[in-house]
Amino acid sequence: GTGGAGKAGNNTAKAVDSNSSGGGSVSLDTQSQLSATQPISSSKGGGGGGCGGWGCLPPGDVFDFVFGSDLLYEPLHAEVLPKVIKRRLAPGGRCRIVGAVRNRAMLDTLQANLRKQGLDVTEHHLDDNHGDDWYEDGYAALEITHS
Repeated sequence: GTGGAGKAGNNTAKAVDSNSSGGGSVSLDTQSQLSATQPISSSKGGGGGGCGGWGCLPPGDVFDFVFGSDLLYEPLHAEVLPKVIKRRLAPGGRCRIVGAVRNRAMLDTLQANLRKQGLDVTEHHLDDNHGDDWYEDGYAALEITHS
């Protein structure tokens, strides 16, 4: 999946693409015990590891707008994503997650966990399945706000 963010205060855009092999990518090992309070780092990207480029975000960085696409594949994602969004979304900020609804129960769990983090969530049905699409519930977007 891909995601991006507009940094609070100066509207500088930073993008994260876990499918890219070039510079500026961050690879998350979802099997590890990723904490919502530790920096996200990678040996890929500028700086050769550590925080020398796109490899990680400083702990205090928050963003006015965060966008993510196709982020929900495993139950762990429904547990970790709300913590990361809460940590990185500035008060008054907006987040939009879009993608195919592969597993309705997992999307419902994600929304419940976002609300447990004190975030407001609204789901929008974007489209039904077409042709040989096998998705459980078509395509949806989540609008998330941090009040």
